Amino acid sequence: MFWTKETYRIHDIEEPDENTHCTAECISRSLQCYDTEDRSAIRAAFHLCFEKGEPFDLEIPFTPVIGRPIWVRIIGRPVFENNKLVKVIGNIMDITERRKAVDALQESEERFRLFMDNSPNIAWLKDEQGRYVYLSKTFKDRFGVQFDDFKGKTDEQLWSAATAEQFRKNDLAVLASNHAIEVIEETSNPDGSICYWLISKFPFHDMAGNRFVAGIGLDITNRKHADEELRNTKERLEAHISNSPLAIIEFDSSYRVTLWTGAAERMFGWKKNEIIGKPINEIRWRHEDYKKANIKICEAMLAGRIIRNKYANRMYRKDGSVIHCEWYISAIYDAQGQLASAFTQVFDVTNRDIAEEALRRSRDELELRVNERTAELRERAEQLARLSSELTLIELRERQRFSEFLHDELQQLLVGAKICQEMLISDMDDFLKPDAQHVLDLISHSIKGTRSLSTELSPPVLRTGDLTASLKWLAKWMYENQGFELKFKSEVLVSLHRKDFTVLLFQSIRELLLNVLKHAGVKSAELEMKHDNGELRIKVRDQGVGFNPETVWQNTDSNQKFGLISIRERLMHLGGRFEIENAPITGSSISLIVPLDEKKPVKNGMRTLNGKTSKKSITATACKHRFGGKTQLNLMIVDDHPIMRNGLSSILNTYPEIKIVAEAMDGEKAVHLARKIVPDVILMDVDMPNMDGLEATRIINSEFPHIRIIGLSMHESDDLATAMIEAGASAYCSKGGNIDHLLSTIWGEY
Repeated sequence: MFWTKETYRIHDIEEPDENTHCTAECISRSLQCYDTEDRSAIRAAFHLCFEKGEPFDLEIPFTPVIGRPIWVRIIGRPVFENNKLVKVIGNIMDITERRKAVDALQESEERFRLFMDNSPNIAWLKDEQGRYVYLSKTFKDRFGVQFDDFKGKTDEQLWSAATAEQFRKNDLAVLASNHAIEVIEETSNPDGSICYWLISKFPFHDMAGNRFVAGIGLDITNRKHADEELRNTKERLEAHISNSPLAIIEFDSSYRVTLWTGAAERMFGWKKNEIIGKPINEIRWRHEDYKKANIKICEAMLAGRIIRNKYANRMYRKDGSVIHCEWYISAIYDAQGQLASAFTQVFDVTNRDIAEEALRRSRDELELRVNERTAELRERAEQLARLSSELTLIELRERQRFSEFLHDELQQLLVGAKICQEMLISDMDDFLKPDAQHVLDLISHSIKGTRSLSTELSPPVLRTGDLTASLKWLAKWMYENQGFELKFKSEVLVSLHRKDFTVLLFQSIRELLLNVLKHAGVKSAELEMKHDNGELRIKVRDQGVGFNPETVWQNTDSNQKFGLISIRERLMHLGGRFEIENAPITGSSISLIVPLDEKKPVKNGMRTLNGKTSKKSITATACKHRFGGKTQLNLMIVDDHPIMRNGLSSILNTYPEIKIVAEAMDGEKAVHLARKIVPDVILMDVDMPNMDGLEATRIINSEFPHIRIIGLSMHESDDLATAMIEAGASAYCSKGGNIDHLLSTIWGEY
């Protein structure tokens, strides 16, 4: 070996003899510089070289006696002469720097492999011929392959023809330009689905000067699909906006139009190229009626007072026609609060406004017709109410007419006959008195019979309008004539202005009570009367057998005179209601409801029943004091029947203490004469035309409370007597009574 700058001769090898191996001699001079493990490697290499003639090449660390440790390369080869190994020629080279570079390269490659294997991106390396020489772990995992499957193979052997052509084309572009490129490539997943990659390809050279193409790929399949969906969505949105009837207009802070959709073109007539970039103030579309409002809106947007707003407007189209619009404005402001842009949506509401106007006219016309029809129906309802009221009053008048015939004609004649008979008996011989008395009794029975019939046809108390008194009379009459007990409950005394209401309610209640008596199987009922929110509510309740109201409405005989249907219909026509509550076990409850319009009854402390005097009555002893010391009373007779007036006048004129000062045939004449004459006592008939005795008594008593008024009637009725006392009478007498009773009442002894 020869020593140079990098090599040196260790030992001059001599020809070995047969018994001595030069290997050991050569080695022994230098092995002390090596580690034990390296010494063994050197011995083994020299041994093989001398024994078998095999050359060797070793790279081992070397520690010289003086200096720092180094790496050396030992190369040895045998030298033969005449086919006999005669020596080994070798070289030793200092490879420390190269070794460091190799170690650094290996370390760098290891870090690169570690980085690429843990990167989410795939990576690979292909040589100049397109053969794969490296795959990253992510690549192998992503496609489920091993490096051996790709090692030394080209794209044509691994991918489809189209994909391989695309890959090779991009690789050649890198090699040709010697610059990196970025492309999108398409491949297939192991399951056959398509995936997309963003590929960065760049040239690469190794230390030996070999050229490679390196690639790093990012999976953008999801992004590709998202971009595709976004593009499709954008296209659909643009199509919708273009075909939508909703016009969309956008303008910037200078009010220059930046967006003008197809709907805006169709709605206003201006094309997109005529409008984009043009200030909206220069578009001749403002209607005169809305210019000020539009200016205010623009000012409000500039001032930052509008973010979203809706307003109606009228605009001109390009052709000059008017369009009705609804504008929805959204203003967008920058960070400094300045107007950046405004986005508007415009609806064409012309047809809607026209339809609304037509609808409004139709509604007004319909309302007019409804009002006319309502007025007509109201008029007819009023006509029905009047007819119903008139029917009730006609029925009342017919009953009264027949009752008055009995009262005014027959009863008066009978009373006159009775008075004459009583006068005859007083002057008659005793042997004729029994027969005369028998005739008088027959007359009295006739009076009683006609009085009862007259009362049933038209109860006198009903004519006063006092509903409470009339119902009390009805309760008494039902008990006396039918044995039917009526429990009457009333919170108030009710006297109605409308006589038709009073008569209808009275007749209806009487009909209901007779129905209970006939069909419910009981002989008692409850009658309750009370005020309820401006209405008078009268309820008839029994504990008898119930009934089905629907059956009654369907099956009631239409020919009946005054059944439930008639009651309901008449009440309805007069503004009232008819309600039925029915239960098979607990009986039935029927309510009559009418609007309440009362007249307040005159109240005082007087009450005389059947000749019993009130608190104002006086005794015979106090008669002179009562009438101012007079010994003769001035008396006025008020009766519409001349026979009755003449009979009373004939009898009373026989008494010197009584002076007949006036006679009247109705209440109006009685009031007039009372004001003119002011008598001490008035005999007042209850039932008279024009003004009855009740009203006349109220008026006279209110003006001359000292006049003693005695009510007279053919009816023996506590209710009628109560009504006269409440009107201001001092007493009440029946015309069928005897003369002595009347005289005592006049003087105030009863």
